[in-house]
Order: sequence, then C-alpha cells, then structure tokens
Amino acid sequence: MRRFSTILDLCLSRRRLLLPSSQAHSRIDLITKRFHISRVLRHDSGLVSLKNNQYEGKQEDELAGDVEKTYRILRNYHSRVPKLELALNESSIDLQPGLIVQVLNRCGDAGNLGYRFFLWASKQPDYRHSYQVCKSMVKILSKMRQFGAVWALLEEMKNENPHLIEAELFVVLMRRFASANMAKKAVEVLDEMPKYGIEPDEFVFGSLLDALCKNGSVKDASTLLEDMRERFPPNLRCFTSLLYGWCREAKLIEAKNVLVQMKEAGLEPDIVVFTNLLSGYAHAGKMADAYDLMKDMRRRGFEPNANCYTVLIQALCKMEKRMDEAMRVFVEMERYGCEADIVTYTALISGFCKWGMIDKGYSVLDDMGKKGVVPSQVTYMQIMVAHEKKEQFEECLELIEKMKERGCHPDLLIYNVVIRLACKLGEVKEAVRLWNEMEATNGLSPGADTFVIMINGFTSQGYLVEACDHFKEMVSRGIFSAPQYGTLKTLLNTLVRDDRVEIAKDVWSCISNKSSSCELNVAAWTIWIHALLARGHVKEACSYCLDMMEMDLMPQPDTYVKLMKGLNKLYNRTIAAEITEKVTKMASEREMSFKMYKRRGEEDLIEKAKPKGSKEGKKKGTGDRHKHKWGGLFLHKPESTPFLVSRDDLRLDWRRGIFKSIKEVSKVTGDYSCTAEVQRAVSVLKKAYGDGMRKVLHVGPETCSVVSTLLKEDETEAWGVEPYDIEDADSHCKSLVSKGLVRVADIKFPLPYRPKSFSLVIVSDALDYLSPKYLNKTVPELARVASDGVVLFAGLPGQQRAKVAELSKFGRPAKMRSASWWNRFFVQTSLEENEGPSKKFEQAVSKGLYKPACQVFHLKPLH
Repeated sequence: MRRFSTILDLCLSRRRLLLPSSQAHSRIDLITKRFHISRVLRHDSGLVSLKNNQYEGKQEDELAGDVEKTYRILRNYHSRVPKLELALNESSIDLQPGLIVQVLNRCGDAGNLGYRFFLWASKQPDYRHSYQVCKSMVKILSKMRQFGAVWALLEEMKNENPHLIEAELFVVLMRRFASANMAKKAVEVLDEMPKYGIEPDEFVFGSLLDALCKNGSVKDASTLLEDMRERFPPNLRCFTSLLYGWCREAKLIEAKNVLVQMKEAGLEPDIVVFTNLLSGYAHAGKMADAYDLMKDMRRRGFEPNANCYTVLIQALCKMEKRMDEAMRVFVEMERYGCEADIVTYTALISGFCKWGMIDKGYSVLDDMGKKGVVPSQVTYMQIMVAHEKKEQFEECLELIEKMKERGCHPDLLIYNVVIRLACKLGEVKEAVRLWNEMEATNGLSPGADTFVIMINGFTSQGYLVEACDHFKEMVSRGIFSAPQYGTLKTLLNTLVRDDRVEIAKDVWSCISNKSSSCELNVAAWTIWIHALLARGHVKEACSYCLDMMEMDLMPQPDTYVKLMKGLNKLYNRTIAAEITEKVTKMASEREMSFKMYKRRGEEDLIEKAKPKGSKEGKKKGTGDRHKHKWGGLFLHKPESTPFLVSRDDLRLDWRRGIFKSIKEVSKVTGDYSCTAEVQRAVSVLKKAYGDGMRKVLHVGPETCSVVSTLLKEDETEAWGVEPYDIEDADSHCKSLVSKGLVRVADIKFPLPYRPKSFSLVIVSDALDYLSPKYLNKTVPELARVASDGVVLFAGLPGQQRAKVAELSKFGRPAKMRSASWWNRFFVQTSLEENEGPSKKFEQAVSKGLYKPACQVFHLKPLH
C-alpha cells in the first residue's frame, strides 16, 4: 500500500469516500494490483464527491427498473423530440440525481440520447441538476468532443449554480482534451479555471501532467513541469507521471533523466517508479536490462512485487517463441511468494492464444479458478479473439455460456467479436439474436464499432433494409463520424446498384438534414454523388452537388468532369452552366486556376479508365527482365547500380545552410518513383528514428503500398494520405481506406490532423508537383502534424517520373529540383535540419546498408 500513498493521501484529503472502509480498502487493494499508478485517477477508484443527499436515497438496483424504462423511451423517440418529451412527461419517472446519472451512464456511447434527456430534465419544475449529473454530462459531451458545449455548460453553471463548479470538472475536461491529442487546449484549461472561481492546485496540476503523459504528449508535460516549477513545485507524483510517459514511448534515456531530477529534488524513488522503469525496459525488448534492474531493486531493499513480475510476463508473451521463458518467470514469481493476480493470468492466456496455443490458454484459465482468481471479460476476450481467427463460432458461443455460468457477463467488446464472426460466416439470425441479447438482457448500449459490424454484415448478406435501419439508428444516436465513411460508401453503392435509389436517398437525408449532428465533408458528398453517377442518375447527382456547394464545399475535380459529361449527354446546358459558374467562383476564392482544376479532373478520369496492368508507357528495347512492379508502378532496375555515393557527398555544414543530399548521382533511365524508394528505406529509417517510427504518416502516391509495408513492422502504426484518387484500388487498399488508415486529400490545403498527431511524417513524390506558392504552405503544414520529424523524398534532376504520376492532380508536370534549391527553400521557410536522425541515416548509407536513389531531407517538426 505504501507505493500509492503519494496519490491516495492527496485524493483522500479532497474527497469523501462513498464506500464503507472495508470496501474502500478492497477497491484500493484491487488498484494496487495494477502496475500503473495513473489508473487510480483515470477510473476514479471509487472516490465520489457527494453533492446531493438524494443521491444516497436509493441503491442502484432499486433504480434499475426506471433506468431501463427511461432508456427504452429515449431509444424509441430520440429522433422525434416532441414525441420524446411527451413520452417522458407521461412516464411518471421519479426524477432524482441518482436516476439521472444512471440513465446518462446507460446511454454509453450514444451521447445524443444522454444529452436529450439532460435537456428535458433541466426543464422540469422542482428539479435542479446536481454536481454528479453535471459531471456526467461534462464527461459525455467531452467524449463526443463537443468541447464548445462543455464550456457553455460550465458558463451556465457559473451564472446559475456557481457552488456546483469544482476542480474535478476541469480535470475531466483536461483528460478529454489530452486523449484527443489537443495538449495545448488541455493546458489552457489551467488558465481558464480562475475565471470560474477555482484556483488550480497541486492535485489539478498533477492530473494535467498525468493526462498528457498517458496520451503521448510527454514532451509537452516535461516543458510544462519546467515552466510551472515555481508555481507548482514538482512532487513524486509529477515525476512518476513523466517516467511512465517516457517509458511508454520507450525513451529510456529521458526516463533515466527523470530519475536524476528526482534525486536533485530530494525525492527517493519508490516501488512504483522502479516498476515503471522495469516496464520501459521490458517493452523495449531489453529483457537483460530488466532482469538486472530486478537484481538492483533487491540490493536497494525493494523486493519485486507481483506487478514487477507481471510486467516481465506481459513483455515476454508478446514475443514469439518466448512463452516458455514467460512461464519460468511465472514459476519464479510464485517461488518468491508473489501471488499472481488477474492481470498476470490474463497476460499468460493472451500470450498462448496469440501464438495459437488455445488449449494452454484454457489450462491457465482452469488454473485461475483453482487458485481463487476470478476471470474478467478481458481474460475471456483473449480466448474469444483466438477462436474468431480460426472461425470457431460454436466455441465462441460455448465460451459465452461458460462466462454466464461463472457470473461474468460478456461486455461490448466480446459481443463485437462474436457478432462479427457470425456475420462473416453468414449466421445473420445468430448475429441479430446476440444483438438483442446484448441490449435487452445485459443492458449494453452498442457503440460505433458494433453498429458498423452489423451494417456490414447485413449488407454483405443482402439484408439491405435491415442495414439501412441500423445505419439510421447509429446516426440518430449521435455515433456516426468520419471513420465510418467506408461503411457509408459500401451501403450507398450497394443500394444504388440494386436500384433502391429511394432508400439510398432516405439514408443520405438522415445524415444531411439539419437535425443531424453529422459534420459532412467533401469525401462524404463525393461518395454519394459518385454512387448516383455510376448508375446514370445525373440530374439527382447535380442537385446534390449544388446542395454541397451551398455549404461552401467544393467538389473534387473528377466529380465536376463526370457531371459535365453526364449533362452533355442529356443536352442540359442550364444546369451545367450553373455548376460551372459556382465552381469557377469557388476556384477563384481558393486561388486556384479553373483550367488547372478542370484539366486535373480530366486526367483523373483518363487514369481511372486505363485497365489494370496496362502496358502503356513501356519503353521499347529496355527489356522486361529488368522491370519490377512495385505498388502499381513499373520501375527499371539497371544491371549495375548507377548510384555512386561518397561520404563527402553526404556531409553537411549546417552553418552554411546546406542539407545532406546526394550531389552526384547518375541519371536514372526509364520511369522512377520515390514512393517505392521509401519502402526500401524503412529499415534504415527505423535505425535513424528508433521509437519515432511508432506512429507514421506517409503522404504521396501509392500510399497503400507504403502503409502496408510499415504495418508489417513491429510496434509501428501507419496512416497514409493519397493525393490521387484511389477508387480503382485493389481490395487490400480499399480495406485500408474503410478502416480509416488511408484517406484521399488535397495536400495544398491544411491536413485534417491536429498538431503532433504522428511521430514521423514521410513524404514522397507529391511535393515535386507543387509550385513554390503551395510548397510554402504544405511543407510547414506537414511539419506541424509531426512530433519527431519529417522525412522528404524528392526526385533528382534528370529523373523521369513514372507514368501514373505524370497525370497528377496538381495540373502541372513534376519538377525535379536541385539540392541547393531545396536548401534555400528550407532556410526561407525557417525549417531546420533534424541533426540526430540525419547523422544516423548518413552512417547507414556510408556502411552500404542503403543507397538512396532520391534526395532525402530530414526536418525538425514545427511547434
């Protein structure tokens, strides 16, 4: 218990416990079995602030009937506000804060339902929202990222019930901003608090640091700690949060530096600090260092506890062929008298299931029961996922029954897995039964993932009416957003293709009407307009295009050209002139040439019309034996390597403003692509950037190929931005688009990402088509969304672009610029070289590990 004293003492001094002391101790004991101190604050740990005596009136089970009754009303009438209010007025529900809070919690991810109920309750006579109700609403709104509504609610509370405003409301808001990667906004909350009569203290400041570190903004947290050192002297909790953040990102040098700062501040590390450091070593794969640290802990008088051993087991279970070693650590753990808890057993089961040893996973599950450790939903989830991979549907159903027998009801994630497998195997009736069981019997509110699974399942099996009903229900509950655009496209295309246009229009109207909370962008409108055009519904497509432009959204170039061709066949010059006039005006407002815009659309259509595997553009006499297809481009590989690179060519004198670049490279014969070069350079980039390759964004043509390559790397997440249309992509690429990993976007305009959304941004080919006017905006924009750096792959003078890129969306031919030109550009735009990774990259090239065929520049991020 001592290891959590720094946080629990602070919390207890500011909160009253709702639980009896025995229950409180058992809850705290459960928390101590976790190995991250931050979980104490994230899940509230049973610490509740009582603001209304009525909240203690009824127990949860006594309110359960009214909660379900209210939830059913909200579900049935939420899209018709007058009927909803009438039904709630006639429900004779006894309004009290306890009921309101439980109803809001029952709504789950369907934030719109909770918000409707909150508004209705606020209008009722003799009722005032309590602190707990307001706190729940702040959580719901901020989870929906409706931060403007949160501030409006706080403003209303300040004016009408200022006594309800407490620091914990702002802590909730900080955490939501941090989880949304909006670190700057999270810090601004600290400055806004005094306006509401609340002065931030050490608890609030520590919570802010904790939130930033948990959500990948450790650099911001470290800077904030230094800036606020005089106002909030660092304590053990602050340093522990920083240590956890650095270890989570596998930046062990920075983590050790935190230990030095702790000693300088006169603070001694406790068992939690050592456990976090141990976690950093283990998850970085440095098991020898982790074992040495365990020995060092014993020398210092800290006997490793269950958490320490669990950290090692978790890391080993993620490594192939090291399950035997994980079991040896488990045996050693028991030998030293440390009892394994649910986290330890779950890690072992996860490891066995991950590597295909489901039977051993069941053996560990049985061993848990014998030792008196009760499995949780997370434990069963590991086995369920393993069965799903092997398409063992009956085994999944049997496991659910075992869970129920043992008093552990399936949660939403487990239902998602089983419903997805049922839909995949064509067991639609079983999927519906599970859905109904999930909502009616277990009282779970489906989230976006569950809806998408059902919609895709119905669509693939031909149940289009049911798919539409579920889609409209998802929208009405307020849980439809951009990541589900892939589902929207599949549904609309299928409906139009089956000549169910009226049903498709009904689906579109439910997301485009004013009462909907959906924020539609160009991509959504393009999906709908192209679906109509594909089946010859030209007039309807034109009507929706005009609606789109009324919302100040400019159609994509190929959309405009398709519409003009359709109208030309119909001899409808009136509508064509109206659309052209509006498009011309919008292009002018965006400083874009209409001719360029139109030509770009025509070129896109020509490129799409080419059959896959077209041999157009092959050079005579080059010989096919040296051609290699990579990501859809034909690359010529000469018999001898034409790239002659010396160390001197790669050196940099930054004081003279010259970047490392390849100065003497012989010309490449045939077509070439720097995007293919990126895939060759992945291993070298990993050596240069280390953990900077954990979250990578690639920007350039054929990004699906690059993203696929990056996703194969261990501990690397990847996304892509494709500046060209990818409608005719293969199934794998379409899958990446539907998952939200790849998107089409015009990089001449701001990217739809927040600052530091990615650790590394890699750009290839696309910048060669931009004029300096757009480069001045685009390159700093790319540096804005990166936290560790930007890598630019640019063509060399004399290289010839591959045919697919010649028909670029930028309406201009590629321009291969020299290294000196790029150097001047970087200086003019205040972009600096990323020296550390640049040196490592140079070393790899000098050792012959990689020979670049493009110019490669390493830039620092802009923040």
